[in-house]
Amino acid sequence: MSTPLHFGRFEVRPTQRAVLRDGQPLPVGARAFDVLMALLHRAGELVTKEQLLDQAWPGLVVEEANVHVQVSQLRKWLGTEAIGTVAGLGYRFTLPLDGGPARHNLPAERTGFVGRDTALA
Repeated sequence: MSTPLHFGRFEVRPTQRAVLRDGQPLPVGARAFDVLMALLHRAGELVTKEQLLDQAWPGLVVEEANVHVQVSQLRKWLGTEAIGTVAGLGYRFTLPLDGGPARHNLPAERTGFVGRDTALA
């Protein structure tokens, strides 16, 4: 992923390892940036704690609490709605990227009446 990513007021520039809010750089550290990139790479999908540890601390043995600290910091900058927690398993990036649809963990609609209010009535 080398092209800039956009979501809401934010832009992530992978090659520069920079996160901008309204064009202004945020003080995102190296580990938090690596965690963010792992989440963005699989936006909307579950990213386990182990996968985040491997991405942000490759080859090192560190406590899972380090992931929590980095995710908490990212939530302060990006907003609490940006990263969802899947209890006991990991995290998922939930904001829409590049103007795409919002990501969530809800099942797909199972009816042909979605968006057909007239037919439903």
